[in-house]
Amino acid sequence: MTEDGLTWKAQAEALAEALIENQSLSFLTTDAEGKTDAVTGVSISVNGFIDLAAQCMKQAAGLEPAQEDPFAGAKLTDGTYEAKTSEPDSNGFTDVVTLTVKDGAITEASND
Repeated sequence: MTEDGLTWKAQAEALAEALIENQSLSFLTTDAEGKTDAVTGVSISVNGFIDLAAQCMKQAAGLEPAQEDPFAGAKLTDGTYEAKTSEPDSNGFTDVVTLTVKDGAITEASND
C-alpha cells in the first residue's frame, strides 16, 4: 500500500482500465511531480506509464517514434505491443506497459 491508500499494483491496474475506457492518453494531465487527479485513487507518478503507453500506441498506429501525436486519427493495428524503460528506477524496478489492440481499439492494458 502507498501512504495515500491503494497498493501500487491496484493503482497501475486503475490506470490501465482508464486507458481502455478512454482509448487515449489525453485525459491524463499531470502536475510537476507527474501525479494526476484524472483517475480516482491513483497517487503514484504516472509519467512513466504515459510515456510507455504512448510508445505502444505509436507501434500500434504504425507511426515512427519521432512523430509527436500518435492519436491524430491513426487506426490502431490489432496486436500486442510492449514498451519498457531502458533503466531501472531508483528502487530497482523497470516499468513495462503492454497494450492489446483488437478491432482497432485497446482491449487490454497492463502497467507492471
